[in-house]
This record gives sequence, C-alpha cells and structure tokens, in this order.
Amino acid sequence: MILKVKYFHKKDMVNFLAERLNIAIHINQPIISQREKIIISYVPSHRWRRIFIKGYNQSQLLAQALAQQIQRPCLSLVTKNKHTRSQAKLNRAQRQKNLQNVFTLCKTLALKGDETILIADDVATTGATLNTIAKTIKSQYPKIKVWGIVLCRHTG
Repeated sequence: MILKVKYFHKKDMVNFLAERLNIAIHINQPIISQREKIIISYVPSHRWRRIFIKGYNQSQLLAQALAQQIQRPCLSLVTKNKHTRSQAKLNRAQRQKNLQNVFTLCKTLALKGDETILIADDVATTGATLNTIAKTIKSQYPKIKVWGIVLCRHTG
C-alpha cells in the first residue's frame, strides 16, 4: 500500500495508512501523553519533486490525515532547501552524506519549546532523515521532544 501511495498516485489509501499511525500512537501511550502539546509534522519534499515529479508529498498527506484523526495541529517545521538523490538506493553512509545541510527551520516557525513533535513518514531504513530533521529542530529548540512515526521499517 505504501508503494502505491508513494509511486502510483493512490492517494485514496492515505486515510487508512494514517489510521495505522494512530494505532501506533495509542499503543505507545506511555510515551505520548494526552496532556502533552503534540504537533504533527512531516518529512518535506524538495519543491521540484513535490510539484513537477510527484505532484504531492506522501509524508505530508499522512501527517495531515493523522493530525485530523487525533485532532492535533499539522505544521510544516522544516524545509528541504536542495534537491537530493532518492535515499531508497543509498547505503547508510551515502544517506547521511546526502542529507548534509539539506533541511532548515521554517522562517515563520514560532514554538514555545515545550511541545512534542511527531514527524510522520512512510518508510524508515537507517533513520538518517528523521535524525537529521530532529537535529535541525533541536538546534533551535533543545527542550522539544521529537519522535519519528513511520508506517514501515525497512532493513534493506
């Protein structure tokens, strides 16, 4: 299903997949308290890929559907400021190098610093993307909790 959303424009499956993320949140209830100020965000696509190649960002669609289901805000926290090679065919070292100096905090971002951020993505392999985004956010907001929430963990 993830492949269909990601590569075959089957966006109608996003709500079902977001429900799976919602289940993961409820299973990990001790980690994420209902009292916490939770913000949903996503792994951004470079505008070239989002506009001209795919037409959408599947991580953004997942995050928006999840945010609607759990009634929390969905915000764009970081931008991808350069086009990179797809992470799918790279090894761990190549993935980390591929992501150097790629993400920046959104200029209009104004957080209090006590929020919990859930970064939604479809697949995590090495976690390089999620770690890089978390480091970018924590560079300005060191007390914020940043969690990655993914549909699938690929070990290949």
